[in-house]
Amino acid sequence: MFRGSSLVVQLFFFFYVLPLLGYRLEPLVCGIVALGLNYGAYGAEVVRGALNAVPRPQVEAAIALSFSPWQRLRRVIFPQAWALMVPSLGNLLIHLLKGTAFASYITLYDLTAGITDLRKASGDTLFSFGVGLVVYLVLALVLLAAINLAETRAKHRLGRGPSVRDALRGGLRLRPGAGDRTGALR
Repeated sequence: MFRGSSLVVQLFFFFYVLPLLGYRLEPLVCGIVALGLNYGAYGAEVVRGALNAVPRPQVEAAIALSFSPWQRLRRVIFPQAWALMVPSLGNLLIHLLKGTAFASYITLYDLTAGITDLRKASGDTLFSFGVGLVVYLVLALVLLAAINLAETRAKHRLGRGPSVRDALRGGLRLRPGAGDRTGALR
């Protein structure tokens, strides 16, 4: 239900329709609930897909070693799934950042509302939305850097890539001949 409808529709439902049914929520609560349910539904699919992507022989090996279901999940399945889900969850996090702009539709004061106030005060639309663009860009780049560090760390813990220290020191480099004809990321 939450993946099949628009975020704007969900925001309007929680803010305008629920009071008609007798439930009044504050705008901040409406925004948190709508954004959380919308992006949480997508996030749940990312987690489900990553858990299902762990090779079955890995799980069978953990069963053969007499791991309990909790130990299998904690020591075998989740570490491998985490490395797979970090990029997609990071993508959802950046979409969530951009989705918060819709919160101004339900009277929440957010970055978009601040940009609109700046435009009204300065009278310069290009400058105001240019500042907003730069702020959103900086926020997205900070999130992207954190996501890349988390992904690098997760892959290193599985033995599939450099450590965070090595990645920060040397960056990612192409290593020709490691997997395909064009080279692979190290």
